[in-house]
Amino acid sequence: MKTGRATFEAYFPETGQLKYEENRQACGAKLKLDDAIEFIQYAETKILDDHWSPDAVCGSATLHEQFEGKPVCTKTLYTYIELGYIGVKNIDLPMKVRLNTKKRRIRV
Repeated sequence: MKTGRATFEAYFPETGQLKYEENRQACGAKLKLDDAIEFIQYAETKILDDHWSPDAVCGSATLHEQFEGKPVCTKTLYTYIELGYIGVKNIDLPMKVRLNTKKRRIRV
């Protein structure tokens, strides 16, 4: 803005917040779904058809070196199942449905 001879820049908090949120969308680890699509399909068939656990699928793929790229780890596979990125649901995992997590008891 020009007022007479001096120029100055004004700060608009709404614009700054929008820019911040836009930049935050680019943060974080990227998904490995596109890089390991063969492994994800293999994991889906083993879990749904052969009733393997995600840990057994990851362990078998690592042990036998079936995929030239690194297969995703067990935690990542569970995360993809939880978020619904692959065709396996939590109900398809027998131990995940059976486990009864303990509630933390607060003592006074």
